[in-house]
Amino acid sequence: MSDLVAIVVGIGLAVLAWYDHHTRTFPLRVLAYGTLGGWVFHGLTAGWIGLFHALIAWALGCGVLWGFAKLGGLGYGDVLLMGALAGVLGSWLSTLYLAIAVSLCGGVIAAGVWIYRRIRGGHRAFPFGWAFLGGWWFFWILQWGGALHV
Repeated sequence: MSDLVAIVVGIGLAVLAWYDHHTRTFPLRVLAYGTLGGWVFHGLTAGWIGLFHALIAWALGCGVLWGFAKLGGLGYGDVLLMGALAGVLGSWLSTLYLAIAVSLCGGVIAAGVWIYRRIRGGHRAFPFGWAFLGGWWFFWILQWGGALHV
């Protein structure tokens, strides 16, 4: 993944996180275009095998969060966002690393929200878009720094 793609996707995730924070939803049309764009990109640059890998990555990305959505911990927009990011990455291993990074960021944010609520009160759920944003940048920094070779 090039640095330019990572930065553009990161900026798009920042906008989506802000949108998720204010509306508690993701625009599904944007997620569909992101998914299709990733599939088309990998299909054009690597042929059928690239498209196949992007489809496998998408299925893994959606599958990783599907169970949490079924339990009510996440919305299905979060599942589709993970699938869209996986389709852009085009690799099942990168998708797995990204899922781990997003989960770690989500856990840190959830712990912070839990502590804040214990002190200040309240019960409103936090939007998971911020965890995607933090996980994407964490994943990209690790990859850019050479810690991940995918």
